[in-house]
Amino acid sequence: MDMGETKSFYLADDVVAYLRTHENASAEVNRLVRRKIAQDAEAEAYQRHHGVPLTEERRRRARLWAREQLDAAAERAEHGSADRDELRRRMGWAA
Repeated sequence: MDMGETKSFYLADDVVAYLRTHENASAEVNRLVRRKIAQDAEAEAYQRHHGVPLTEERRRRARLWAREQLDAAAERAEHGSADRDELRRRMGWAA
């Protein structure tokens, strides 16, 4: 894997404090930036498909709906909480 480029940034104190809680701050920054890139792509696709922007309210409602569906599926699952945790992990939510 390419190591990429090294950059220096000025960060707010709260951001620095957050990154200090991670053993690999660089990996955490990459994870967060990739999440933002994915969210931007999602919003762009939503707008192309529906012809309206994906607002924070629409995103919030979509997350709520998805969690409700996940909870309903978990209740129907025969294998209990392990399946629910695995579903949450695969959907990108903390178990």
